[in-house]
Amino acid sequence: MIEKHRYLREKYTKTVESYLRACIELYQWESIPALTSDIIIKIANLFYQVSSSEQMILEKEWRSYKFPIKQTFVRFKADQLTPFERNGLRQLLAENEDKFKETWERLASVPYAIYAAENDRCSEENNANKEQFIQNKRWSIISGEPGSGKTIFIRWLVYHLAQTLLSEQYSTNYGPLRVPILICIDEFAESMKEESSLNLFDYIGKHKWMGKPITDDSSISLDDLSCTLQDYIQQGQALIIFDGLDEIFASDQRSKIINSIENFVDTYVRTPIDYSSFGNVYLSKLFDDPSRSGGNQLIVTSRIASDHTVVFSGKFAHYTIQPMDKKSMIDFVDCWFSRVHQSMIDTLNIPLTSQAEKHSEALKKELGTTKSMSLLEMASNSGLLSTICTMYFSQTDGSRLPARRFFQYESIVKTALNSLHRKLPTIDISQVIRILANITSCVYQNPASSFINHDEIKEICVQTIKTSTTKTDDIHHFERQVSEMVRVICDHVGILTLRSKSLYGFLHQAFQEYFTCLKLLETDTSEKQKFVVDGFSREKKIQLVTQRLSHHMSDQRFRVPIALAFGKISSS
Repeated sequence: MIEKHRYLREKYTKTVESYLRACIELYQWESIPALTSDIIIKIANLFYQVSSSEQMILEKEWRSYKFPIKQTFVRFKADQLTPFERNGLRQLLAENEDKFKETWERLASVPYAIYAAENDRCSEENNANKEQFIQNKRWSIISGEPGSGKTIFIRWLVYHLAQTLLSEQYSTNYGPLRVPILICIDEFAESMKEESSLNLFDYIGKHKWMGKPITDDSSISLDDLSCTLQDYIQQGQALIIFDGLDEIFASDQRSKIINSIENFVDTYVRTPIDYSSFGNVYLSKLFDDPSRSGGNQLIVTSRIASDHTVVFSGKFAHYTIQPMDKKSMIDFVDCWFSRVHQSMIDTLNIPLTSQAEKHSEALKKELGTTKSMSLLEMASNSGLLSTICTMYFSQTDGSRLPARRFFQYESIVKTALNSLHRKLPTIDISQVIRILANITSCVYQNPASSFINHDEIKEICVQTIKTSTTKTDDIHHFERQVSEMVRVICDHVGILTLRSKSLYGFLHQAFQEYFTCLKLLETDTSEKQKFVVDGFSREKKIQLVTQRLSHHMSDQRFRVPIALAFGKISSS
């Protein structure tokens, strides 16, 4: 294996080194949109007493600042289903999709039911060491909730492998080195729309990441890069990663993508003695150890629900990213604050002692002592914990999260939506809030399910935008608005998540309860929907809210939203 690698490295020295440097540059950085230069200057003044000229430097440099991905905080569990059971499940779902839809909704009627099922069949004994499973498994699927760290982990992995290869080492804790090739499935799907006959092998080398070419080296053509990477694949020297299977929503397009991946795997990701993932799974398991026998490896990432809905045939090892425990949360907070404080110091290029430990103390103490299971549940998701860190970082008085749950949830939701607005500044955040509140109303109308389907979300977006817009004469503009809002609600907010083929639920029960509370407190539904405010007809508004709360008082599902509403009202 090492000899082949050396041969390919000598044959394609310039191209492969340019590619590896591009991988390092593309994948080692992440942004934190909610950390604006105003916040950074405020905190720098508080902890480092920066001068006016240093403030100007921060103002200028922070607009495009990105943070290095130094480590990841993912924990994996192995799926106990055998390939035989999984393939049987795939066939059963395919043959009885319509028949099982109602049953599926009932079984999965509680948010996190799928996650509970994962935890139930992924026992503690099946904790998976990420280094070992990447070493030993040829075909793997990594699944997890939105924000659990799937993409961050594979980006860090590609960066780590590229950096190690560039230093001319031949192995790491992840086994013998292979050239990493990271494909965003959504971008491949877009390319397929333009060229329906495109296959994955031909796409490699011409692929992009977040719309950017893999290498911007003008001395290397895309054809040269394709030829190089394809030769690495043909020689069994590649780790191919397909990220984001869940991002393909249209069933016919998803089927094409699945077929493309399976065809690619069957042709190029076989054992050295030519066993396929789709052949005799017992023989391939008996004779295959990629860390010893070499050959290509493959990883696919997907959200949990998508992984259950469209199950790959063949012998794919399945691993689920687990929620962080308290120790991981504390470690995450330490790393997050350390990165941001060190970035401020590096930007100013002055000798300062980092105050990250002091700054993060209040949050770590709260996570270590809180009895709020809702807060811990949200903090166990790395994406949401990053939002909580941003919220704490921005405070200058070292205050804790609000004592009342309503204001805890409100603070976290506002920080997440502010981050969304900085990435998508044309989006009306007040509309997003109204739509999410209206979605909870729709969900609660069906006592047997906590889900809402894609068409219902679209209709809610249509009606909400209609009540918020004075003119809808331009039908094409209106349809674009609706289409964009549906995409934002389903894909970008991070509050809703795909639970099965076309059904969405709230990522956390706390989010559903918070937006249900907002719906209970809503008082003006006649024109542009508004939430409770001081002003005209205050007594009438109070009477309306009281009637609505009384109407739902005997319904157990409204117990927490009503408690949140009373917490909000009592503070007004």
